[in-house]
Amino acid sequence: MICEADLSVANDPYLDDHVFTDAHLLPGVMALEAMAQVAMAVTGSATPPAFENVRLERPVIVPPDSSLTIRLAALVREDGAVEVVLRSAETAFQADHMRAVCRFGAPAPASSLNLKPDSAVLPLDPNSHLYGKLLFQNGRFRRITSYQHLRATECVAGIAPAGTSDGPRPWFNRYLPQDLALGDPGIRDAAIHAIQACIPHARVLPAGAAEIWTHPHAGNGELRLHACERSREGNLLVYDLEIKTLDGELVERWSGLELRIVGPAVLPHQWPGALLAPYLERRIAESWGPPRVSITLSPNGHANGILKRPDGKPSPNGVHVSRSHAGQLTLEVTSHVPVGCDCEQVTPRRQDGWRDLLGPDGFALAELIAHSASESPDIAATRVWCAIESLKKAGARPDAGLVLSSEDATASAPSSWITLRSGAARIATLVAPVDGAGQPFAFAILVGP
Repeated sequence: MICEADLSVANDPYLDDHVFTDAHLLPGVMALEAMAQVAMAVTGSATPPAFENVRLERPVIVPPDSSLTIRLAALVREDGAVEVVLRSAETAFQADHMRAVCRFGAPAPASSLNLKPDSAVLPLDPNSHLYGKLLFQNGRFRRITSYQHLRATECVAGIAPAGTSDGPRPWFNRYLPQDLALGDPGIRDAAIHAIQACIPHARVLPAGAAEIWTHPHAGNGELRLHACERSREGNLLVYDLEIKTLDGELVERWSGLELRIVGPAVLPHQWPGALLAPYLERRIAESWGPPRVSITLSPNGHANGILKRPDGKPSPNGVHVSRSHAGQLTLEVTSHVPVGCDCEQVTPRRQDGWRDLLGPDGFALAELIAHSASESPDIAATRVWCAIESLKKAGARPDAGLVLSSEDATASAPSSWITLRSGAARIATLVAPVDGAGQPFAFAILVGP
């Protein structure tokens, strides 16, 4: 079966809600909907298919003031599966923009992701902190309501059902059919772009998926996304995600969702603590690789309950933990190797005050950092102070030396990152503005050998 459709902003108003770098992109979830409809038509099936080997090879860009013809071709194989490709007039129908295998009668998968929320709701407001900044989606796709769990490699987020204050918005022109074989595409798109908060310093776009199973959801209640990173190779991240009802009923599962980094993201002028934590964690992993370090940054002195040794140091079974409190923030770092951390708000001091705090060697190091990084003496000195404190918390000797890394592992990062070393231990330091704080905070995270 071969069929065509003309896409335009007039007939497909959702395109106005999906504009990336000034280009109206056909959302991948709408391309899936089109492929499902064609596969159902060519087989006569009344139920939607599952998808395998989904590939998003190139974007479909629709001109804002004219139409673009897309062509879908479907071929039924001997085993009953349907191969579907989507092409467009933009490439003279000579290249696949998207392809997939649709399979009917696939059994429902078992739920395998059950991430535990950190709290009822993290202090991260998607509307003010993410949409219009890190996330470009608007209108029908703007569905993330909250995060209950957020790390560099996993998240749990709430997704709102369809509807706005003035009623649900139609997906197509009012004179066109509104039927959707796969259910609400806004929920599906929100589940994918919610993962972007795990990678707050880089833009990602979907590139494909190994398997997609959908069960169109007729309810009007909020849904919950569970997503976990399976692997990363270069600029390609692979995730598994599940969409569930609040009662735990599985609505949709994506296995092997591929997200490709397409460029850097603009860093926020003021970091929400819940978003800064995955940034810290991911930048350290990108710069140094294994061992894995888990980082949380909580407000109001809140931290996860951890058993402590008699000397007061956190010591859960087989895991090294370090904590630091500064103002209303609590920084916590865990790993299977020795770690230490510290965070302090940058406070202006006199030179002799910093010299007394840091000692002669620490003060000389701060002067070197201030000169080489072209930053203020107070910021450089606060970096060094945090690094010294992280050494103490990791159990280093009081006279352990501290030097500026001659082989800076974070050289590709912004200048706000500076790496220090003490023997084989590496200390990543970052100075960043935090939402609600007047002065920026300095963070130091030590990872032992």
